[in-house]
Amino acid sequence: MFELQLLCPEDRVELLSEALDAMAALSVSVEDADAQTEAEQALFGEPGMPAPREGWQRSRMVALFSTQELAREAQ
Repeated sequence: MFELQLLCPEDRVELLSEALDAMAALSVSVEDADAQTEAEQALFGEPGMPAPREGWQRSRMVALFSTQELAREAQ
């Protein structure tokens, strides 16, 4: 397996995820690029309340590919 990591703004996560999927990514995960820092943002609201945001301002996206060539093509 070969891993490709990308930083992505909030408004591009879905589009990039779909593009990576179309480029034969075996999986795509999304996490807070600012996790474990003062800029970390919670996405969960209090019980019964809506979530404060739909996504993080900056996301780290990790895509897994079966070959190094596919991962390089996706860059």
